[in-house]
Amino acid sequence: MKINNTTPTMDDLYPKLLLVDGFDDGIIGVDTHNLRVVYSKQKMVQILVQRDEVDEYQAWEWLESNTFDVYMGDGTPIFVQDMNIHDIKEWFEV
Repeated sequence: MKINNTTPTMDDLYPKLLLVDGFDDGIIGVDTHNLRVVYSKQKMVQILVQRDEVDEYQAWEWLESNTFDVYMGDGTPIFVQDMNIHDIKEWFEV
């Protein structure tokens, strides 16, 4: 009997998860009910700012057009706005 000592990858564990290439550090979790990866929009912006040497405005514009608003099927990742309770109350005027 041969024992496989390799560590399973995300593809092995969750073959239907859709990932955004180059933004692994922007992942903040997984919606385990719907099997969708959850990304922080702010972390993704910072990745572009550092990696591609663009300003925040350019990063937001590019991500809004090419990532956040793109439907990739049932497994389309979820992109969330990082907020604390103060931000939520201010944003939604609670």
